[in-house]
Amino acid sequence: MIISIIVTLLLIFYSGIFVMSPMMIASHGFSDSLSSILIALAFLGYPIIIFLLMTIFNIPFYGMDASNWLIGFSIPFILAVMFYRIPKMLINIIRGIPNSGYYIGKEAVYLEGEKIKNADPASFDPMNDFNYYSKDTNHVFFNSKVIPNSDPATFTPVPSEEEGYGDYWKDKNHVYLSGSILKGADPNSMVCLRSSYAKDAKHMYYRFWIVEDADPKNFHFISDCIAIDEHNIYVYGQKSNIQTDTKNFEVVGDYNSPSFCRDNNCIYLIIFHNGDPLLKVEGADPTTFEKIEGGYYKTSIKCTIMTASPDQ
Repeated sequence: MIISIIVTLLLIFYSGIFVMSPMMIASHGFSDSLSSILIALAFLGYPIIIFLLMTIFNIPFYGMDASNWLIGFSIPFILAVMFYRIPKMLINIIRGIPNSGYYIGKEAVYLEGEKIKNADPASFDPMNDFNYYSKDTNHVFFNSKVIPNSDPATFTPVPSEEEGYGDYWKDKNHVYLSGSILKGADPNSMVCLRSSYAKDAKHMYYRFWIVEDADPKNFHFISDCIAIDEHNIYVYGQKSNIQTDTKNFEVVGDYNSPSFCRDNNCIYLIIFHNGDPLLKVEGADPTTFEKIEGGYYKTSIKCTIMTASPDQ
């Protein structure tokens, strides 16, 4: 009985360890550290060791056969080990292949420990890209998959109007986003903007979609998520169908993550509803509307408005 109580005390923490294991596996440097992997296996598998010893020495657990508990704990342990690809990590470490980032060997190229098919080690260029584009003499790759019909000789990031590059890439024939062709986009005039926007000579783009009725020549930002041209307001790439005074439209409060906007006539709440990103706030006076504290705003009219979320 004493042994069973001691084992119970040892098992109290196991559920917490199991629940927190994804954070342990995802920690920086884990996949390439043999000692970290062995420690993780010990934490995930210590109940198996306990009940294996109890089974060997024929010690019951509260009168029950310890072998049944051994089997019960072995199943989630094996499933977790396979799910986290720990055997593959160990094999790669033994072979000298890193489980993170690119590795260019003599005979093959690897990404996150997985071989990139059709990659030529002699000409492979990882391009130091966080989006996992890479290329060799014959192919362009995205996350180790070949991008069909791409041209490695001219494959390059789309230039940006601001410092750095966006998520868009191009070659002589196409513009690419997340490894897929952005249909209709002109690689010769394509330029990255902020917040996943881009433009060419004819269209504005928000990720894979052409921004409805947007004019590239007059398109500009009034916040990181809100843009405007001569006739329309756009929030995260979606055009508002509400009639607004675009010449006097501005953000109220936070520039980076605004909740309200205004023109000379009305206050607008940024909230996607019924297909529109703006909602008129009835009764709010745009001339006196201002932000106070804690996500609250006030106007000269006797009402107080709290920031709403799409789920409210």
